[in-house]
Amino acid sequence: MRMPYRPKRTSTSTPASGDSLRLPSDFGDYKVACLPVIAHFLQKLGVTALVDSEVDSPQNISSGQVVAGMVMDTLAGRSPLYKLHEFFIGQDTGLLFGGDLKAGDFNDNNVGKVLDNIHAYGASKLFSQVCWRACQRYDLDTRFLHYDTTSVNVHGDYAAYAEQTGDTVAITYGHSKDKRPDMKQFMMEALCVKGSVPLLGAVLSGNTSDKKANNAELSRVASYLKKNGLDRSAYIYVADSALVSPDNLEALLEQLFITRLPANYKAEQAAIAAAVDAGRWQELGTLAENPDPSKNRPSARYKIAETTVELYGTTYRAVIVHSSSHDKRRTRKLDKQLAAEKEAFAKLDKATLREPLACADDARRRAAALLRENHYNYNRLEAEIVAEPVYARGRPKQGRPRKVSGYLHRIHLRLNENSEAITRARELAGCFVLLSNVPPSDRPEGLDAAAILRAYKEQNGVEMNFRFLKDPVIVNDTFLKKAERIEALGFILLLSLMVWNLIQQVLREHLEEHRKSILGWDKKQTHRPTTLMVIFYFQHVSIFKWNGGCSRRLSRPLLPHQRDYLQALGLPESIFTTPVQTILKNKN
Repeated sequence: MRMPYRPKRTSTSTPASGDSLRLPSDFGDYKVACLPVIAHFLQKLGVTALVDSEVDSPQNISSGQVVAGMVMDTLAGRSPLYKLHEFFIGQDTGLLFGGDLKAGDFNDNNVGKVLDNIHAYGASKLFSQVCWRACQRYDLDTRFLHYDTTSVNVHGDYAAYAEQTGDTVAITYGHSKDKRPDMKQFMMEALCVKGSVPLLGAVLSGNTSDKKANNAELSRVASYLKKNGLDRSAYIYVADSALVSPDNLEALLEQLFITRLPANYKAEQAAIAAAVDAGRWQELGTLAENPDPSKNRPSARYKIAETTVELYGTTYRAVIVHSSSHDKRRTRKLDKQLAAEKEAFAKLDKATLREPLACADDARRRAAALLRENHYNYNRLEAEIVAEPVYARGRPKQGRPRKVSGYLHRIHLRLNENSEAITRARELAGCFVLLSNVPPSDRPEGLDAAAILRAYKEQNGVEMNFRFLKDPVIVNDTFLKKAERIEALGFILLLSLMVWNLIQQVLREHLEEHRKSILGWDKKQTHRPTTLMVIFYFQHVSIFKWNGGCSRRLSRPLLPHQRDYLQALGLPESIFTTPVQTILKNKN
């Protein structure tokens, strides 16, 4: 859970009675927490300067400063937009922005104007400009581009925005990925590079289909990357199964891609069945990036096989993947089928036992009919005819057996588990198929089957991004007066997501390069720190400021693990006492 905090108000301290120390009249303490770290990443991206150069500003504060302030608020524990100014009450704005700003400058009127101006300029266009700076300044690997969409619920009627008009998205009902069809929504899309850093992103109408969104994004990506000097052969487009449609596959004829073949395709079922029956798997072991998996949640083990499938007249590579952490949905379906077979057998057995037959031939014919008419996928039905004597009335003479007057023939049924069929079904349930046109590894731009799986597994990072964007602590209940402002808010959220993932990526790359670990949760060392850990471990950092803002110092020395985090981020301790603009200027 994200750990929100509220800045400590500036206070004028006075020495205790009898204390000879005299403090300056403007001496104050400020709880800066992790905000200087966020400010550094924003400054390195040049966000404030870029926004100021492209977007008109309100009075007393620039549009870039408002955007930077909203990102800081989003990552530190989001406030409602109309309360953004409260977040900056008592904050050292001189440290964060390089110039003193009043909390009142972040009022809802100024925030609303900036959002309107961002929409007028083009929220997606502005974000793409920031993205390219991120690629250059953080040397992001653009070989694999991961795409996905999600829905975001809104509270309110938005009757005037039920239909898309011009470049304004429709706030309307659609396929809710949060299982809330009763609420109106808008969609968000993100195209991410390794490390889950967004490269492109936008807000879409609430009724946009994933298949159409993919098709539109393909053209947009090609145009964007070509403009920045990247040819189609320089990257591989990775997306979920919504990519597979006749129109999308036609658009991908000249574009390398990796996706998941939907389970409702016969080609998917046939490829899996053939791989399971052949049993010629390549064992890959665990592919988890975390070298210290939880004891209760061990890393999945993978094995793969490769074949080809034909879709819409074109032949593609098909990588059949089996995971030891079986597909939960398919496994539940199998368990239900097994339970249903046992329940059906119990009813059949009970009814059969209630109907004994006098004739042995009739019993044999009836048993044969039962075996013929009742088939089970995962069990074998067997029948045994048991003759039960029917005794004559009266008591037999002493020492003589009871006289048998005839026989009744009961059919006893048995259900024997077909272990081979169940094992095969469970193996089938743990499989999925990756579809790709990437050439084999013997060609320069090619990949082997294992590399295709590893690339697809990075898609999980995009899904984690959407959890971040939809975290109620961050988004709260999205309720803005204009649909245009929702688009601009999408820019703020995507920018916040970029900074969040850049911080995390820089941390992990440093630890990997130096083969080190760092303090994680529960006083345990980790090789995979998160941005949330940065926010948590710096939440109590505070400074003293006096002399009109010219003098600052930490209220207490940083702890060893805090210094470790700063070192991994490549940041000096002075970020808490010197405006980030000054640090970067001196560094350059």
